[in-house]
Amino acid sequence: MGIFKKAIFAGILVAIILIVSVALGEVICRGTDKFFSSITHLDYLDVFRPNFDVTTEFSLGGLLKADFNHLVIGGYGRPVRFRTNSMGFRYNKNVALNPDPDVIRILSLGDSFTTGYRIAQNQTFSWLLDNYLNSKKDGNRYEVLISCILHPRLSLSYLSAQGIKLKPNVVILGITLGNDMLEDSYVDITKVNKEIPQDCLSGEPFQVNGIAHPILDKSLLYTRLSNLFRRYQGETICRCGENYLNLYDLCNGLGFYIKDPPAEINSAYANLLQSLLGLKNLSEQYHFKFIVVLFPQRFQVQQEDWDATVLYYGLKREAFDLDKPNKLIMDFCKKENIDCIDPTLEMAAFYKAEKKNLYFSLGDMHWNALGNKAIYNTIKDRVYEAIRKRS
Repeated sequence: MGIFKKAIFAGILVAIILIVSVALGEVICRGTDKFFSSITHLDYLDVFRPNFDVTTEFSLGGLLKADFNHLVIGGYGRPVRFRTNSMGFRYNKNVALNPDPDVIRILSLGDSFTTGYRIAQNQTFSWLLDNYLNSKKDGNRYEVLISCILHPRLSLSYLSAQGIKLKPNVVILGITLGNDMLEDSYVDITKVNKEIPQDCLSGEPFQVNGIAHPILDKSLLYTRLSNLFRRYQGETICRCGENYLNLYDLCNGLGFYIKDPPAEINSAYANLLQSLLGLKNLSEQYHFKFIVVLFPQRFQVQQEDWDATVLYYGLKREAFDLDKPNKLIMDFCKKENIDCIDPTLEMAAFYKAEKKNLYFSLGDMHWNALGNKAIYNTIKDRVYEAIRKRS
């Protein structure tokens, strides 16, 4: 009996030590992040110009502050360098309004993916592309200037008002699938709360294993230990707002992946394609090469994320087509003779080879540094080939 009591006591003691250790580890992780955050006090939104109308008030560089050179909070809590030049491009050097004859100027337009959400200056795919192109030693100098423009319709407005003044040779437009179609749809999402149709749902959200997985995903200690010691096993997508099944969810635009969507989704697609047609016409008018690059959502690249999302939100798999936005945009671009790069399959292959998450933790929709490297590897040679053909 004494041995039994000792065993119980030992078990309780081990459990207490384990619980205290886990709690202490979580506190240390969060405290460390809080400490690093306090170093800068600046976050991603601090890089934008204050008090301006994003639909009309563009600077030469777009929507970012000019001459910004500070540490901001990174995706994993550590400070990262964010720097813009005198025009407001995320670029290390100032550039002339008119490029020299040996300069091939590339405007890299897009939303937070292109801008480099919470990642360092030298980790964006555009910085990697700039470095790669300038390594070619082909007699040209390359400038890949990052301009933050929130969605394709605004890219058309920006280029018409400001971008063409810089005489670009190439314009790369990044389209965040789902998210950008929503913002290009003329819908005021702050006033719309329309749910995904019931026939796309297999049950109530959070119904199966819907508690443990999200709780673990919210643990910094669990996430970091998982990244160190096991293969990535998937996370549910992060939703924006209170309604987890909003057709107009700003983060992921899940409604755009429905096989047979409501009419307003088809209208949003049509608006996006009109924006692309307008950009193509502008490229012909001002003689620059126009290239579209699709930015896939994490659940398109990492199968485990889709599996977790279907389970967590109670989705019906057969009601969704994860290739739909890609096919629709690619077919349109082929018809209109627009260069369009879809890196989804290559990024998925990269993910499987690396066995590491290409996106930030906790279901964040944004690429981490490895995700930027993945899309850079996919597009670098195709962009160079398109530039050489144009030359």
